[in-house]
Amino acid sequence: MLVESSAASYSSNTSQVHGISSSLKEDVDAARDYGATILSPKKMRDMGVKGILDLLPKGEKYYITIDIDGLDPSITPGTGTPSPGGLLYDEVNELLKAIASHGEVIGFDCVEVAPQYDPTQMTGQTAARVMLDLLSYVTKNKEEKEQK
Repeated sequence: MLVESSAASYSSNTSQVHGISSSLKEDVDAARDYGATILSPKKMRDMGVKGILDLLPKGEKYYITIDIDGLDPSITPGTGTPSPGGLLYDEVNELLKAIASHGEVIGFDCVEVAPQYDPTQMTGQTAARVMLDLLSYVTKNKEEKEQK
């Protein structure tokens, strides 16, 4: 999962947090050179949601990319690079809910869903559910801010 935040000016001054599953060393090095913080699913579990949120500037605008191969292949086998030890649905959901409350989610996407590798269609269903859940968190937080 990638969370990118930037000031309202959308300058090149960004903060990124990447989860990592089976990335190439060159990709990891390029992300670090750009200023990204790289976290394995195990490290994300060890830090907890609060620890991950501490890496993101509070109150900023966030763009979230959910790379489905960052989730465990037991729930999302339909991807080109399934990697055991990925995040579980509830872990992703808890993190997304917290991020939506931490700042303003201005956009999100989900990538790497490959239905042809998943005869059960579980990956597509899980991806759709995660996106729907995130949309509900964003909408709920927006409504709460408007009521204040």
